[in-house]
Amino acid sequence: MSIVEMQLSAPAGKAEKATPDWTYRLGAWYNTHSFDDQRFDETGRSLSDPSSNGIPREHKGNFSFYIAADQVIWRDRSAPERSISVLARFMKTPFKDRNLIDASLNMGVVFRGPNRHRPNDTLALGAGYAHVTGLKQLVQT
Repeated sequence: MSIVEMQLSAPAGKAEKATPDWTYRLGAWYNTHSFDDQRFDETGRSLSDPSSNGIPREHKGNFSFYIAADQVIWRDRSAPERSISVLARFMKTPFKDRNLIDASLNMGVVFRGPNRHRPNDTLALGAGYAHVTGLKQLVQT
């Protein structure tokens, strides 16, 4: 497996403990292993066909790319380690034949130090969306 990522970050300032003001990432990964087809068996029949041998067709390699962002939207001036950040990540793969999920989006909000008297606490809320490939839906019909 190989992963390539570019990252760009802006420093938070003089406070050593403070998180960066923003970080943006662009990356991709490639896996050289074999992956099962989501729809067809090794003879080319649909896996949902009663005459299928049930052994999925194999594909060599898998790949995906992603983009991620982490942005501080508020920082307490008197205690810089206290901050609120938003984050997002989008992932996409062109290989629908070997991936159940071909795209996903994750977003969240992170509050670092929500209580002044407990500066190491973190409160976070996140949500995600995963797109199931249409090929998998076709197998079930």
